[in-house]
Amino acid sequence: AGQYVFRNLVVQAGAALVLHSNPALSGFKGVKITAKNLTIDSGASLSADFAGFESDLGPGAGQASESYGGGGAGYGGKGGDSSGAAGGNIYGSNVSPTDLGSGGGSGTMPGGAGGGAIWIVIENEMIHDGAMTVNGADGQENSGGGSGGSIYVTANKIIGAGSFTANGGNASAGGGGGSGRIAI
Repeated sequence: AGQYVFRNLVVQAGAALVLHSNPALSGFKGVKITAKNLTIDSGASLSADFAGFESDLGPGAGQASESYGGGGAGYGGKGGDSSGAAGGNIYGSNVSPTDLGSGGGSGTMPGGAGGGAIWIVIENEMIHDGAMTVNGADGQENSGGGSGGSIYVTANKIIGAGSFTANGGNASAGGGGGSGRIAI
């Protein structure tokens, strides 16, 4: 977690830049990258998967239930209900998303962690041909999935065929996690 400033940042093919969040921080809890130029090559990734709030935590945490399976966490979308536990609610900004994803509700096992938060500020050009991900973790056994996190990008120019994903985690007997938020 924290803020990092670069002149030019290049994530080369085959490389994975893994970013960690810190839910205990006040204010922004993810990673903010400021650079003149950013290049993410094909086959490279920038990831904050499973880096959000842990099981049962966060503003959109799913409801816990050992008997019926935990509810999925919410963020950009509502978390899925299990047969007896409510999914988490929607929260945060859809215009400038910077929140962490919430944790899924626990069942007999912990719920999936939410996705982290990536905030990118590029002065000139971003060439994105890889993958940028803030996915939530799947729920274990009968627990709920974590919600996706957030990706917020501002740049003078963005080119490339790269992907941005903020998917919620799956669940087998609990509720699935809701999506995160992405704003470019």
